[in-house]
Amino acid sequence: MQKSTQRPATTSDAIGFRGLSRDLRVIQELELRLEHKTRELTEVNNALSILLHQGAEARAEHERRIHDNLQRLVLPYLEKIQERGKDQELELYLRVAMANLEKITSTFSLTLSARLDGLTPRELEVAELIKQGRSTKQIATILDLSSRTVEFYRDKLRVKLGIKSKKTNLRSYLSSLA
Repeated sequence: MQKSTQRPATTSDAIGFRGLSRDLRVIQELELRLEHKTRELTEVNNALSILLHQGAEARAEHERRIHDNLQRLVLPYLEKIQERGKDQELELYLRVAMANLEKITSTFSLTLSARLDGLTPRELEVAELIKQGRSTKQIATILDLSSRTVEFYRDKLRVKLGIKSKKTNLRSYLSSLA
């Protein structure tokens, strides 16, 4: 028979355990969810930053287009009136109108159809006058061109806009683009 090596319990020996028992799986799961949400928010923040940057670029592009369109489509006609007019008061009004148009270019935006980007300045002038409902004869008078030249520009517009062989009204088509 073997002797027992156990010693008898004394008052200094620990009898129990006191403390908190937690399931760490719940905390780990919450930490993983928090990391996932942090990544999602970072991605959303990056996307918003990109969108803000693109918005600023688009606004600058619109302002440039306004300026360019006024330079091509409005100011030449005001200058022609100014050159032909002999009235000093009329000339003053035209100068004020031209200055105000320049101020407007930095505050308003104008969206042009991307399909008109490939047109020459003269084609844009003709297209704008067609869109306004001017006849070939009126356009020829306004632009100091022959009627045949205006017809040539009308044909070029139809080709560039892809409506040459279609039964589409050029004025209606141009109006639908703006």
